[in-house]
Amino acid sequence: MADLTAPEGSFAWAILQLQAGNRVSRSVWHDAGMYLARNPGLTEQVVVENDWRAAAGIAVGTAFSYLPNIELCNAQQDFVPWVATQEDREATDWSGVDEPGDNGKVIVDLEVIVLTGGEGETYTAKS
Repeated sequence: MADLTAPEGSFAWAILQLQAGNRVSRSVWHDAGMYLARNPGLTEQVVVENDWRAAAGIAVGTAFSYLPNIELCNAQQDFVPWVATQEDREATDWSGVDEPGDNGKVIVDLEVIVLTGGEGETYTAKS
């Protein structure tokens, strides 16, 4: 079978980005600060007394794993499990989300070094 490449901005591309641990957003969500992130899940959990599962009638001590899923961070910065709509799957406006405060800036760490020449001359270098 031939290797397939997901076109940038496609839903397939967005899923690959999520699987790689990146966040993605649609252009229609971007201004509200909404994005998707992959929750890797949490294995070997146990229902404990007084949690919502026990209150729902699941026996205390029942073992379970919280399975991986995709979550939406909404405009209030709260997370909720997310399922793609038909429109989301057909959209071509998916893009990556920068880290908060990143704004695409490059940070350079400079060190100033003072060198002394053979006749007492000094030179400054930046690395």
